[in-house]
Amino acid sequence: MGGSASIKNVLPAIVPGFSYYGMKINNCAAAMSAYESLSDAKDLFVVSETIEALKEYCKLDTLAMV
Repeated sequence: MGGSASIKNVLPAIVPGFSYYGMKINNCAAAMSAYESLSDAKDLFVVSETIEALKEYCKLDTLAMV
């Protein structure tokens, strides 16, 4: 866990195979920035891709907390 209580570090230590590594959005700051960027986004492909990446990140966050 690298001396950290962050779920980003704890999850892979407790449940091998579950990791934020390689995700398009892999931390809270990136999630907040991506969410904020949606208000100005014009390209529907970018909007859809961002929403899916946010869902993937939030799903893993929720699963980690459960």
